[in-house]
Amino acid sequence: MKYTLTMDEKTFDLLVWALDLYSRIYLGQLEEVLWTIQNDPAFPTKDLSRRIVQLEALAQLVQLAQRPLQSDALDDKYKVANFARDLLNVVRALVTGFPAGASYGIHSPEVDDRARQAYDIQQVIRHRLAWDRNPEGGITVNFDSPMRTSTEQLELPFFVRNEKK
Repeated sequence: MKYTLTMDEKTFDLLVWALDLYSRIYLGQLEEVLWTIQNDPAFPTKDLSRRIVQLEALAQLVQLAQRPLQSDALDDKYKVANFARDLLNVVRALVTGFPAGASYGIHSPEVDDRARQAYDIQQVIRHRLAWDRNPEGGITVNFDSPMRTSTEQLELPFFVRNEKK
Protein backbone atom coordinates (compact mmCIF):
# COMPACT_ATOMS: atom_id res chain seq x y z
CA MET A 1 0.00 0.00 0.00
CA LYS A 2 1.20 3.52 -0.72
CA TYR A 3 0.09 6.80 0.83
CA THR A 4 0.24 10.45 0.02
CA LEU A 5 0.74 12.46 3.19
CA THR A 6 -0.14 16.15 3.34
CA MET A 7 0.81 18.42 6.23
CA ASP A 8 1.76 22.04 6.85
CA GLU A 9 5.39 23.15 7.10
CA LYS A 10 5.43 23.36 10.91
CA THR A 11 4.12 19.80 11.23
CA PHE A 12 6.62 18.63 8.66
CA ASP A 13 9.50 20.29 10.58
CA LEU A 14 8.43 18.52 13.77
CA LEU A 15 8.27 15.17 11.98
CA VAL A 16 11.74 15.67 10.49
CA TRP A 17 13.18 16.60 13.91
CA ALA A 18 11.58 13.56 15.57
CA LEU A 19 12.77 11.17 12.88
CA ASP A 20 16.26 12.65 13.04
CA LEU A 21 16.43 12.05 16.80
CA TYR A 22 15.02 8.52 16.36
CA SER A 23 17.62 7.64 13.72
CA ARG A 24 20.44 9.05 15.83
CA ILE A 25 19.39 6.84 18.76
CA TYR A 26 19.69 3.77 16.52
CA LEU A 27 23.10 4.98 15.34
CA GLY A 28 24.24 5.03 18.95
CA GLN A 29 24.36 8.83 19.12
CA LEU A 30 22.74 8.90 22.54
CA GLU A 31 24.43 12.20 23.27
CA GLU A 32 21.79 13.77 21.00
CA VAL A 33 19.17 12.91 23.61
CA LEU A 34 21.35 14.54 26.27
CA TRP A 35 21.88 17.58 24.02
CA THR A 36 18.10 17.96 23.71
CA ILE A 37 17.70 17.74 27.48
CA GLN A 38 20.48 20.27 28.11
CA ASN A 39 19.76 22.81 25.39
CA ASP A 40 16.01 22.86 24.91
CA PRO A 41 14.53 25.49 27.24
CA ALA A 42 11.17 23.75 26.97
CA PHE A 43 12.50 20.52 28.52
CA PRO A 44 10.93 20.18 31.98
CA THR A 45 13.31 21.16 34.74
CA LYS A 46 13.73 19.31 37.98
CA ASP A 47 11.94 20.72 40.97
CA LEU A 48 13.49 20.64 44.42
CA SER A 49 11.03 18.05 45.73
CA ARG A 50 12.70 15.46 43.52
CA ARG A 51 16.17 15.93 45.04
CA ILE A 52 15.79 12.85 47.21
CA VAL A 53 15.18 10.72 44.12
CA GLN A 54 18.32 12.17 42.57
CA LEU A 55 20.40 11.45 45.67
CA GLU A 56 19.10 7.88 45.71
CA ALA A 57 20.04 7.64 42.04
CA LEU A 58 23.60 8.69 42.81
CA ALA A 59 23.78 5.97 45.44
CA GLN A 60 22.50 3.44 42.89
CA LEU A 61 25.12 4.62 40.41
CA VAL A 62 27.86 3.92 42.95
CA GLN A 63 26.40 0.45 43.54
CA LEU A 64 26.23 -0.24 39.81
CA ALA A 65 29.83 0.87 39.35
CA GLN A 66 30.90 -1.60 42.03
CA ARG A 67 28.85 -4.48 40.62
CA PRO A 68 31.12 -6.98 38.90
CA LEU A 69 30.22 -7.59 35.28
CA GLN A 70 31.61 -10.87 34.07
CA SER A 71 33.27 -10.76 30.66
CA ASP A 72 30.97 -13.53 29.41
CA ALA A 73 27.98 -11.37 30.37
CA LEU A 74 28.91 -9.00 27.56
CA ASP A 75 28.09 -11.78 25.09
CA ASP A 76 24.58 -12.12 26.51
CA LYS A 77 22.42 -9.34 25.08
CA TYR A 78 19.86 -9.76 27.87
CA LYS A 79 22.45 -9.25 30.61
CA VAL A 80 23.83 -6.24 28.78
CA ALA A 81 20.31 -4.85 28.27
CA ASN A 82 19.47 -5.33 31.96
CA PHE A 83 22.65 -3.56 33.02
CA ALA A 84 21.96 -0.72 30.56
CA ARG A 85 18.37 -0.46 31.85
CA ASP A 86 19.67 -0.10 35.40
CA LEU A 87 22.02 2.66 34.25
CA LEU A 88 19.25 4.36 32.30
CA ASN A 89 17.00 4.35 35.36
CA VAL A 90 19.74 6.12 37.29
CA VAL A 91 20.19 8.66 34.49
CA ARG A 92 16.41 9.23 34.37
CA ALA A 93 16.40 9.96 38.09
CA LEU A 94 19.40 12.30 37.82
CA VAL A 95 18.01 14.25 34.86
CA THR A 96 14.30 14.32 35.59
CA GLY A 97 14.02 13.45 39.27
CA PHE A 98 11.69 10.57 38.38
CA PRO A 99 12.21 7.07 39.76
CA ALA A 100 12.30 4.07 37.42
CA GLY A 101 9.13 3.67 35.41
CA ALA A 102 7.83 7.16 36.11
CA SER A 103 7.39 10.06 33.71
CA TYR A 104 5.08 12.92 32.93
CA GLY A 105 1.80 12.11 31.24
CA ILE A 106 1.12 13.55 27.79
CA HIS A 107 -1.40 16.04 29.26
CA SER A 108 0.92 17.27 32.03
CA PRO A 109 1.43 21.06 32.00
CA GLU A 110 5.19 20.42 32.34
CA VAL A 111 5.29 18.75 28.92
CA ASP A 112 6.19 21.00 26.01
CA ASP A 113 3.49 21.25 23.37
CA ARG A 114 5.88 19.92 20.71
CA ALA A 115 5.77 16.55 22.48
CA ARG A 116 1.97 16.61 22.31
CA GLN A 117 2.08 17.66 18.67
CA ALA A 118 4.36 14.73 17.87
CA TYR A 119 2.00 12.42 19.76
CA ASP A 120 -0.97 13.79 17.79
CA ILE A 121 0.81 13.08 14.51
CA GLN A 122 1.66 9.57 15.70
CA GLN A 123 -1.98 8.93 16.64
CA VAL A 124 -3.22 9.95 13.19
CA ILE A 125 -0.68 7.73 11.42
CA ARG A 126 -1.26 4.67 13.61
CA HIS A 127 -5.05 5.07 13.29
CA ARG A 128 -4.85 5.17 9.49
CA LEU A 129 -2.52 2.16 9.35
CA ALA A 130 -4.62 0.14 11.80
CA TRP A 131 -7.78 0.50 9.72
CA ASP A 132 -5.99 -0.09 6.43
CA ARG A 133 -4.32 -3.24 7.73
CA ASN A 134 -7.43 -4.57 9.46
CA PRO A 135 -10.59 -3.04 7.87
CA GLU A 136 -12.92 -4.95 10.19
CA GLY A 137 -11.44 -3.07 13.12
CA GLY A 138 -10.02 -4.18 16.41
CA ILE A 139 -9.97 -3.49 20.14
CA THR A 140 -6.60 -1.78 20.51
CA VAL A 141 -6.13 1.95 20.99
CA ASN A 142 -4.93 2.15 17.38
CA PHE A 143 -8.53 1.90 16.19
CA ASP A 144 -9.78 4.71 18.43
CA SER A 145 -10.26 8.08 16.79
CA PRO A 146 -7.22 10.26 17.46
CA MET A 147 -7.73 12.78 20.27
CA ARG A 148 -5.90 16.08 19.99
CA THR A 149 -3.58 16.60 22.94
CA SER A 150 -1.69 19.67 21.73
CA THR A 151 -2.88 23.13 22.63
CA GLU A 152 -1.74 24.67 19.34
CA GLN A 153 -4.06 24.12 16.41
CA LEU A 154 -1.50 22.19 14.41
CA GLU A 155 -2.63 20.94 11.04
CA LEU A 156 -2.61 17.18 11.50
CA PRO A 157 -1.51 14.96 8.61
CA PHE A 158 -4.04 14.21 5.93
CA PHE A 159 -3.76 10.89 4.13
CA VAL A 160 -4.77 9.79 0.70
CA ARG A 161 -4.56 6.05 0.38
CA ASN A 162 -3.29 5.04 -3.02
CA GLU A 163 -4.08 1.72 -4.60
CA LYS A 164 -1.50 -1.05 -4.27
CA LYS A 165 1.22 -0.79 -6.88
